[in-house]
Amino acid sequence: MKSESGFTLLEITLSILIIGIIAAFAGIGIVSGTRSYVSVRENAVLAQKANLALMRITREISGLLDIVDASGTFIEFESITGDRKIGLDNGTVRIAEKETTLDNGDILVDRVAEDGFTLTYKKGNEASWDPETDDSALLSTVEIGLTLVHSEAVQGSIDFTTTVCPGNLRKK
Repeated sequence: MKSESGFTLLEITLSILIIGIIAAFAGIGIVSGTRSYVSVRENAVLAQKANLALMRITREISGLLDIVDASGTFIEFESITGDRKIGLDNGTVRIAEKETTLDNGDILVDRVAEDGFTLTYKKGNEASWDPETDDSALLSTVEIGLTLVHSEAVQGSIDFTTTVCPGNLRKK
């Protein structure tokens, strides 16, 4: 009697099918892990950019002596270190010396969403400070809002806010 050994066509087909299913799940896991890594890395980059920009803006606003002009996305001021302006310019927040236009100023942060830079001025706890009618000395806090947009690889945006209390304001 002759002994035959080997695999049948059905056994080989089932083995290949099971290996293919396992490989598909492994591939999905690898792609998912890679996307998560890219997202976390991008969040860290945006957080670092926002932190640096907000620290610089905080330092500048902390040293205010007087406000020359202000709006929801722009502030021009006199400070201890010189006269400057900070504002939103085509998706970037810039800082410039008084004599320089904002578009020629230094970039503090890029990838800012449309309407992604806001300055909210307060006098006291609740009342809003109006640059047209209120004295600079009445300004108690400036709330800075910043929204940075992810790259095309990662969709969405991240919001950042901070509040600054100007320290050296003088009456007009």
